[in-house]
Amino acid sequence: KKVRLDGMAKKGYCSSLKRWLVGLREHMVFTPDGRIDFMVQIAGNRHDAQGLYAFLETSFRGCLLADNGYWPKSDKRAELAQHGITVIACTRSNQKYRHTAINAALLKKHRPHVERFIGLFDHQFNATRTQCRNYKNYVARRWAKAVAHNASIFINKENHWPMN
Repeated sequence: KKVRLDGMAKKGYCSSLKRWLVGLREHMVFTPDGRIDFMVQIAGNRHDAQGLYAFLETSFRGCLLADNGYWPKSDKRAELAQHGITVIACTRSNQKYRHTAINAALLKKHRPHVERFIGLFDHQFNATRTQCRNYKNYVARRWAKAVAHNASIFINKENHWPMN
């Protein structure tokens, strides 16, 4: 058995894709215009909410539009609010909590754009694969790809080219 990425590459299950993965889970924050603002990597066997809690160790502040995997536990919700992080996540069908009409409209309007930016990033950089075995090199490559992604958005806007 090989150890990849300084032991952070772990075997985990992605329930939305209904398949197993070996590696890291990357949590990215996109701005409304599609730029990558923040990234956090966690082990592949961790739940999506652990990626949200990883933002508590960073300087990130702001509002996150997320899927239902990012619902924080009630004790962590106050800690996130104190840190300046607001989470507006999709609700599950069996969940008692319901969003206000404004937050529901916000999710409906902006979530598809976020999913599109993630898909563009994955396609542009073949982001689901890595050949790095060293964690430091992996992180450096990921940030270089994020910078290239942001630069391509800027160049496309300046030249009035399409985003894809």
